[in-house]
Amino acid sequence: MRVLLVNKFAQVTGGADRHCLDLAEALRDAGHEVALLSTSPWDAAAPAGAFVPAPVTGATRDAVGLLAAERVARRALWNRTAAAAAKRALDCFAPDVVHAHKLYPQLSVAPVVLAARRGVPVVQTLHDFEFALPGVPRPGRRADRVLDRALHVVRRQVHRRAVSAWLAPSRHLAALHARQGIQAEVVPLPTRPPPGDDPPWRARRGALFVGRLTAEKGALDMIELARRAPDLAVTVVGAGPLAPLMRERGRGLPNLELAGAAGRDEVAGRLRAARVVVIPSRWAEPAGLVALEAMAVGTPVLARAVGGLGEEVADAGGGVLVAPDASDFATPCLALAADEPRWKALSRAGRAHVRAEHSPQRYAQRVGAIYAAL
Repeated sequence: MRVLLVNKFAQVTGGADRHCLDLAEALRDAGHEVALLSTSPWDAAAPAGAFVPAPVTGATRDAVGLLAAERVARRALWNRTAAAAAKRALDCFAPDVVHAHKLYPQLSVAPVVLAARRGVPVVQTLHDFEFALPGVPRPGRRADRVLDRALHVVRRQVHRRAVSAWLAPSRHLAALHARQGIQAEVVPLPTRPPPGDDPPWRARRGALFVGRLTAEKGALDMIELARRAPDLAVTVVGAGPLAPLMRERGRGLPNLELAGAAGRDEVAGRLRAARVVVIPSRWAEPAGLVALEAMAVGTPVLARAVGGLGEEVADAGGGVLVAPDASDFATPCLALAADEPRWKALSRAGRAHVRAEHSPQRYAQRVGAIYAAL
């Protein structure tokens, strides 16, 4: 089949971007033809397709002036450049199905509307809460939340009507959208383990955090973990607005390493080298890609029992869950890191589950069956 993937970035800036590019690779491996409709292809690994300039990005939004913000808002409702690119893709690539991921505010609703008008089935993957009613807790700047409310009518009255099938990465996210009248099929996220062997318990050390340094991700909990467990090596990989505060609060903690942002290969290596991966998210994550990547290489996960993240860890049996309001990660982390038999049991269970149920091949089969049914 010919599949047109629509996602606002061709560069990996978050989990949805990584998922979209991984899906393109998995679909190609399964024999499908794949093209991408996105903003400018900064990532050389992006598949061929139609690309348009991004009116705003996470790196530029804080510098957008009043007049520019008005233009961005208009394009968020209907981006004419993205609409023209969508028409070219529909004419030249002639997809059998359009699979939409994240569109706003860069691409607008235009690609899915035009596909539906042509009679091309549209599959929409739910990556977060953007199609839920306003008021659902969502991290981000106040301006982002205001824009979400402005786009809510477009999503509800226009975008939803263009979608033929909905996919959700977790039961948590599917249930939340079911209350809004969106019936999504649960298709767990895929992950591709890096090549090579996973080190044994005795060759690993320390606790690792990988993610954006924000309050909702629980990044500051890693400072407290390092303080309460001075003999445990604590590594934080990632960048974000809390980085300066974390450097300030982390002074004098010799067991704490603030490693900054890292590429995918380095992250994979650190996940393999860690004894425990700590994911202290304070909000209900729709899913947990880092948790899957950790368990895929046999690293147990310590996380709060909330949202799709807690669901994934529980399903895999590859980690330890603490209460949603837990403030002490040191006690369970130290206990898990020191208990070799328990660690090995969690490592084996997590690895086996993720590699069987979350493989790219299995994901491509599930999604391909949905395409064929449409």
